[in-house]
Parts: sequence; structure tokens; C-alpha cells
Amino acid sequence: MIVYAIIVLLLQNEVKGMTIPEYFRTHEELTKPFVSDESPVQKAGLKLVSVEIKELTLPETKLYQETGDAKLAAKLITEQTRAWSNSMFLSSKSNGKSIL
Repeated sequence: MIVYAIIVLLLQNEVKGMTIPEYFRTHEELTKPFVSDESPVQKAGLKLVSVEIKELTLPETKLYQETGDAKLAAKLITEQTRAWSNSMFLSSKSNGKSIL
């Protein structure tokens, strides 16, 4: 039981180590530099012409909705996630190796 607890603790630390810090700005946060009188952006004379925020459908979601093939959609999502995240996952592990 102690060995299991140590492995779980190490894995939890690895998960914390590979957390992707992601934050999406609000409409107010995006426009503030252009409307705030104290902003260097406003003082430099830059003007906001327009701003539009859209929610896009992932191609895999569209594929699933059109075909109902959950396995294919999951495969494509997995491949894309691996393409950008493998190095992050490996760097979160001690010496780049799994403890298992």
C-alpha cells in the first residue's frame, strides 16, 4: 500500500508539472488598452476599429456530428493533442522517464 501511495503521489506531481496555463481574455480585457485614457496604446494614438469574438467548432466535432464515428473523431483529437503536447508531458517527468 505504501508503494502504491508513493506512485500516486509522484503521478499527481507529474500532472501538476505538466498543467498547461491557459487563459482566454474577456471582451473587456481585449478592448481595455484601446479605451482606457491611461493606456500607452491609447496615448500612442492607436484606435480599435472593431472586435469580434467567435466560438469555432472543432473539425473533429463536426466530423463526429456528420458521421457519428466517435472512434475516428477521438483518434484525430488524440493525434493532434500528441503533436503539440508530447514534449510538455515528457518534461514533467523526472529525467524524462516514467516511473512505471
